[in-house]
Formats: sequence, C-alpha cells, structure tokens
Amino acid sequence: MGDLLVKGADVHDGRITRLRVAIERLPERVIDRALALRLLADGHSLIPFDGHRMAALQRVVVGEDEAFIRNDNEPVSADAVPPLPPAG
Repeated sequence: MGDLLVKGADVHDGRITRLRVAIERLPERVIDRALALRLLADGHSLIPFDGHRMAALQRVVVGEDEAFIRNDNEPVSADAVPPLPPAG
C-alpha cells in the first residue's frame, strides 16, 4: 500500500472532481474521484499536504453503498477535504 500526498483538490457541488497527488520521487499527477475512491478501497492512503501532513482522507459509505471521500469520517453524503489549492 502506498501513501499519496494530496496537494490540490477541486470540489464541485459537494463532490471531489479531481485531486492533484504525488508519490515520493515521482511527478505529480491529477486523478479523478473514481480513481481516488478505488485507491482508498484498495488500502492506499490519501494524505492532504500543505507543507505538512494532515489527517488522511477516508472512504466513508453512506446508506446502502454510496461512498464519499472525507477527512472526518462523518457519515455525510458529501466529500470533504481540508482547504487545498485547486488541483488544476
């Protein structure tokens, strides 16, 4: 399992659309929400980073099977990340 540093995020209408991520010694890349959810489900860590590591993002299932990406583990039907610059 790998740690991905999240250096930017685009959130629209309560959902992450893109995350700018980096792995040590590799170039940054932009991933979409679906890939971020798959990475979390596979056990990878998405760690918001603004110069310092913050609490890891989590895959939170709300209701029967709808998953969201949150930094507080609350069962809320919206994604939530700490303030980060845009992913673009």
